[in-house]
Amino acid sequence: MLFRSDPGARVAIATLGRDDTGDNSMTFALRDYFQLVVDETEASHRASLSTRRAISAAVFLNTLPDRVFETYRNSDPRKVRDAMDLPEYRDRIEKECTDLQILHALCRFEAAAPSLVRKTIEVSDAESKKLAIGDFMISLYNGLSVYAILVRLPDGKEIRFDELIDRAVAWWKNEFAARGL
Repeated sequence: MLFRSDPGARVAIATLGRDDTGDNSMTFALRDYFQLVVDETEASHRASLSTRRAISAAVFLNTLPDRVFETYRNSDPRKVRDAMDLPEYRDRIEKECTDLQILHALCRFEAAAPSLVRKTIEVSDAESKKLAIGDFMISLYNGLSVYAILVRLPDGKEIRFDELIDRAVAWWKNEFAARGL
């Protein structure tokens, strides 16, 4: 990530990838970027009803395959499953982890893509004890139901966002360890 500030501006600009000189090298270390994905996922858990945080976590996770492919496509193609291009790489990892397929589709923001919804769901007694204290108190007064962010698939099926992204991040953690990313 490059930070630049314009002498007349009060903000620094962060960029990923191509910089002003035309250099297309990765300027943000891959492991640092993955930590950003993990941090944003954890932030989405802390703000469990924030669709903004959920979208942010999903978008960061969605661009992770791009970063991995850009880093290793020439230097060590085995790490990207010998994929010839980014769409092929994405297809290969999505076949291995369907949660990634759902999150990638969510981030396309197309008419027929999955969408995020905030909805009341019922939780079991055991699940309620794992909730943040505020959510736990609400669940007690509402018959073990709480608000949650869900991913609504085009077929109408709904999946809890927090569980979906946790499985996807766990898959990436295993991928980083197994492939030495």
